[in-house]
Amino acid sequence: MKKILKITLISVIFLFLIKPAFAILTSTMPEQFKEEQTIQSSEPDFGPFMRNLQQRIKHNWFPPKEEESKNVVLLFTIARDGSLLRVNVLKSSGSAVVDMAALTAVKLAAPFRPLPNGYSKDSVDIQFTFDYNVYGATRR
Repeated sequence: MKKILKITLISVIFLFLIKPAFAILTSTMPEQFKEEQTIQSSEPDFGPFMRNLQQRIKHNWFPPKEEESKNVVLLFTIARDGSLLRVNVLKSSGSAVVDMAALTAVKLAAPFRPLPNGYSKDSVDIQFTFDYNVYGATRR
């Protein structure tokens, strides 16, 4: 069974500001992923790789101004050398503009670091969630 690493990037948009809306980006590393690394000590440490990947994507994430909270989930594959092999929308936000911004962020962030030493496979699948939260809006 192929391992899929999961990560979430959260954007919060405040509509009530007098200035144009801006994004505050925060990032989270799922506790499940942190625990998984300590339980399976024979597995390579993906922590530094995932932090770098998340930072690179975050740097290239420019969400459009929307009035509803949304999220989009991408599934992409990274080769051993860090190159992006493929990227697809796993769960659409319902907005083509938001989905395209997420796809663009991943494509611009590539290539990534090489996969960690000790990882025996030729590639790794990453499930990456972009949470686009508009303060005071509904979730879609």
